[in-house]
This record gives sequence, C-alpha cells and structure tokens, in this order.
Amino acid sequence: MRRKLLGVAVVTMLALAAFTGGAPAAPGGGGPACADITNGSSNFPASTTGTFTLRFEAQLAAPACIGKVTYMLFVTTDTGIQEATLTGFSPEGNPQFQFSTTDSTICVFGTTSRKTGRVIDRAPNADSSPDCLALVAGGVGGGGGFN
Repeated sequence: MRRKLLGVAVVTMLALAAFTGGAPAAPGGGGPACADITNGSSNFPASTTGTFTLRFEAQLAAPACIGKVTYMLFVTTDTGIQEATLTGFSPEGNPQFQFSTTDSTICVFGTTSRKTGRVIDRAPNADSSPDCLALVAGGVGGGGGFN
C-alpha cells in the first residue's frame, strides 16, 4: 500500500511539473512563475505623422511558458479598449507587444491566462488606482508600477 501511495504522489508531482515547467507558482495568482507579471518597459515616441507606435515588453518572474500561458496587452484609447499585437519574445523570454494609434495619451494593462481563459495575473493589479499604466507619447517611459 505504501508503494502505491508513493507512486500516486510521484505521478501527481510529475503532472504538475509538466504544466508549470517546474517553475514555482505566481504570487497570489495560483499559476506558474512564467505567468507572474513583475514589471514592464515601454517605448512610445512622439510622432510628426499623427500616428504613434507603442512597443511594450512585459517582464515576467520566469521565462514565458509559450503554448501554456496566453500573454495579452490591452490599450485604452479615446475609442475604447483594444488589444495590442504580440510580436514575439525577448531573449529573456518576456512577451513583446506593438500597438499603433492616433492618440498621444494611452493607458495600458496586461494579463496572463490559462488556455481555458482563466486569468492568472493582471498588471497593474485590478484593485490598483489607476488600474492601468498611463503613457504619453514622447514622454520618458519605463513601466514602473506595471505588476
């Protein structure tokens, strides 16, 4: 009986490690560290053409779990909330996004979620005030407070 219980425990641990990539859980999110948004950095330069292009990198506690976690960035403009395009991943495994708009002031927030759609993490946290990171074109960008 003891051998059977040990076998069940080992199988359970292997299944959990396969999903999380062996990474520790995200704080408060109940997901893997690759789903924990810890910060972000932005490039939102001024424009002479009237179209502004945001480039944004969401920084994670561990490299992205590509194929297991969905990474999204949302941009609030004068016309509402729109989704930025995921353009790839940095060498460190952070998701990178791009978004073009005619608005020179925007507000961004990001989410990570399971393939089922259940949100694991949101940055800035939904209970933060404000609940998005304000960016002004041509301003000195960073992303501090994006966690």
